[in-house]
Amino acid sequence: MTWTVVSDAALAVNKPARSADIKAIRDNITALANGDAGAPQIQISALVTGTLPVTSLEAPTAGDTYTLWRGTLSAEEVSTLTATFNDSTITNLNTNEMVARCQLAGVVRFKADLRHFIGGATASIRIVKNGTLVTTKTTTSASYVAQTQDITVAADDVLKFTLTSSNATWPAVMRNVRITSDTQSLGIS
Repeated sequence: MTWTVVSDAALAVNKPARSADIKAIRDNITALANGDAGAPQIQISALVTGTLPVTSLEAPTAGDTYTLWRGTLSAEEVSTLTATFNDSTITNLNTNEMVARCQLAGVVRFKADLRHFIGGATASIRIVKNGTLVTTKTTTSASYVAQTQDITVAADDVLKFTLTSSNATWPAVMRNVRITSDTQSLGIS
């Protein structure tokens, strides 16, 4: 949908309303909200309320200052999943999977603590964006190892985090899964 200019002359006093002009006004509301071609741009100051800082509408930037999303608190997530992955599934998740949706384009930082229940086996976190593997973070340590990954995202990107173990008997363990930014942003839901 594109923005349609309705002239002042078409809406003059004592002039009959035309359905084409009324439809254009109706459609302009949607065009404005969508940021369609020709529509005026909504200014950030128009969206700010007394409780929402202007910085909330800024793009996220990789860093550790603000937590935008938390997948787990200090509780441990455990998985013995070893082989199969369905990176495109974002509903009906297994207990070893988490999903976050990006609201604004920018760069976010994934953070988690990862360990394997027994040393020597491999604990992994698969980081997937829109069904495509970004990277896999791994450790063979029985002690927690901090994992980080900066991820460039666009609005509406979906990030999925899957915990796996190389040993079907002994689990991989993760905790403190979160997405952070140096910008106080509404970048993740």
